[in-house]
Amino acid sequence: LRRYLWLGNKHVLPINGEIETRAKKAYDGSHIYNESFVNQADNIREGFPRLINYAMKNFDYDIESIEKLENFILYLKSNNVTVTLILSPYHPKLYQLMRTQKPKFLEIEAWYREFAKRNDIRIIGTYDGNTMGCKENEFYDGMHPKKSCMQKLFLDVNK
Repeated sequence: LRRYLWLGNKHVLPINGEIETRAKKAYDGSHIYNESFVNQADNIREGFPRLINYAMKNFDYDIESIEKLENFILYLKSNNVTVTLILSPYHPKLYQLMRTQKPKFLEIEAWYREFAKRNDIRIIGTYDGNTMGCKENEFYDGMHPKKSCMQKLFLDVNK
């Protein structure tokens, strides 16, 4: 049985996660990619130069935001909430571009790891898809791993 949010005479938000002809968003906020996006061939690399600057073109560290994040996480820990930081991998070829052209990504991951270590917080995953064991065909594009890649990441959760 499929349930949808209806807008007019069109269903737009499936909740079962199946690929459909139109891209949609599930009730839980996850993306349901359309068939053409999911089935795109190796041409995803063409978008990597654009993705390397996606939301990072004018990146600068925001000390106030960093402090808020740190304080929030430490507040959760002080209230006996188990905190685990999760770093979702990027496509291996995009990550290689990041290493050479945008090392801020590596700095950011290093900051998360240092913060986690300093505060005894578990951290799983990495931005490096190769380290995660994710193959190039396990990504929709440079930034979005497929289910098979994410399953590798979450194998560590229960360890």
